[in-house]
Amino acid sequence: MDMDVVSVIRSAPAFVVVLAVGTFLAMAAVAVVAGVAAARTAAAVAATPVLPIAGAPDGPCAVEGRATAVPGLPLLAPLTRRRCCWYRARVEKFVPRTPNRSATWSVVREVTSDVPFLVRDGGELCAVHPAGAEVTPTLRSVWYGPGPVPDERDPPSFPPGAAGFLKVATGGTPGRRYRYTEDWIAEGDPVYVLAEMETAAPRPSPSQRSRRRPADADDETGDPVVDEGAEVDADQAALDAMHAAVSATTPRALRRHRHSGGRFVIAAGASGAEHRRLSALGAKAAVLVALVPLAAAVGLAWLRWGS
Repeated sequence: MDMDVVSVIRSAPAFVVVLAVGTFLAMAAVAVVAGVAAARTAAAVAATPVLPIAGAPDGPCAVEGRATAVPGLPLLAPLTRRRCCWYRARVEKFVPRTPNRSATWSVVREVTSDVPFLVRDGGELCAVHPAGAEVTPTLRSVWYGPGPVPDERDPPSFPPGAAGFLKVATGGTPGRRYRYTEDWIAEGDPVYVLAEMETAAPRPSPSQRSRRRPADADDETGDPVVDEGAEVDADQAALDAMHAAVSATTPRALRRHRHSGGRFVIAAGASGAEHRRLSALGAKAAVLVALVPLAAAVGLAWLRWGS
């Protein structure tokens, strides 16, 4: 290492070096936590065999099938307006660099669908209540625009693992002041679900939320379209109607485990075996990533206080 750099580090105020070391350690800790979560998911997937919906007992189980919307509950993603079974959307605004702060992206709006959808396994159907799940979507779109509402409604999309699935940290020009990110699971996509199976699922509580477009807004089929992006709180009657639509289709439902520690995983576009492989790979990658800031923290501390 250049002796000038070593001299600067050794002469720097102790609190500055402590702050830098702490930052590196925090980065390493975040990577380790992500790795542990991925390892736990891989272990849970490996320990839970995939069962046909018709033969799955109540309790923790895993199923595979095709995603489909509940009849009468079609869903629109808020940014692209695409028909889907599940979505997660985020709008961020670029905050320029100042003398006291680095340039960054600030979250303006973020919403995740909790509207139930169905998994079809041959001729059998099962409802999935996605609230609280660890979701791996089929596709993601990341694009930019001048305002909080995107003008472009059909951006390119990428599967998990593709280079375009990652966010790009550029922005600030007049046409790139806002960044839009949207993940989704489309109708017909293969999906793996690890959750708790229930028969004759209980009625949703008033705390569950669904958001709808005005009553006169229909899609091409004439069905009212559920649009959580409208951010209009549904009343209890709307929740009852949603529950009735699901119950009329199937008495079986997959949802978050009642007991703490249970994994709730929804992985689209991959089988359970593939998701286990990717989770295990992600756990190993997280450990390797954690080694970089950890080494930087140790090296910085040694240069400042070592002999």
